[in-house]
Amino acid sequence: MATIQPDTTNALNALLEDERASVAIEVAFASGATEYMEREALSTMGSEDLVVCCALRERLEQVGTLLTWRMSPSVPAVLTLERYDDRLRAFAHHQRQVGQRAEALLQAAPDQLDREFRRILSELRDAHIRHAIWCEERANEFAATRMLDFRAPGGRVPPRRPLTGAPDDARAPIEGDRSTGEPSTSAREPEAHERARGQKPHPLLHASEAPDQGAMRIPGEVGEDAPMLLPDTTGE
Repeated sequence: MATIQPDTTNALNALLEDERASVAIEVAFASGATEYMEREALSTMGSEDLVVCCALRERLEQVGTLLTWRMSPSVPAVLTLERYDDRLRAFAHHQRQVGQRAEALLQAAPDQLDREFRRILSELRDAHIRHAIWCEERANEFAATRMLDFRAPGGRVPPRRPLTGAPDDARAPIEGDRSTGEPSTSAREPEAHERARGQKPHPLLHASEAPDQGAMRIPGEVGEDAPMLLPDTTGE
């Protein structure tokens, strides 16, 4: 095997840092997944990247390369995004970039990389392409659910109307007008209904329409117009 140049060594170490970041992001995604199939898919991606990461680190150790123990800053850049679909797209972009760098190494330094290095980089490239495609499709599916309204038939989004209140002069008063003593609109509704039917409003419902108090007296009731009738005791 030919000697690996410093530039190639740095590029391989950068790939190792990115693979560590990929594993960390996939573990975080899988831990937060609420669907079984999604959690399984993310766990599978994490397992694939973990195998590649370990294989690359071991091969670098075997050739005597000075290893880096750092992790790419892509982890907080992806996980701190607010929306889940944005995090998935950012991770898909990360995976594609790492896969492209692996492919660039395979093309730029074929004489410096032995068969084992080429196998590891090829597996990394292919795995990252699959991961990126899955993440992009899942992000589109998740983003589409934000437009669903589960209160509408078929999940359609009903047209939204502005919430505007009635003008002040169109609002019916709850109580009577204290300045005039008139009953409120709601209190006059039964009266209007009875008159529309051609009937006189019921006196018990509308005190203002009640007949004179004398008309409602029972015969023999004590009052101003009805004298009290005493029993006749002359025959005793």
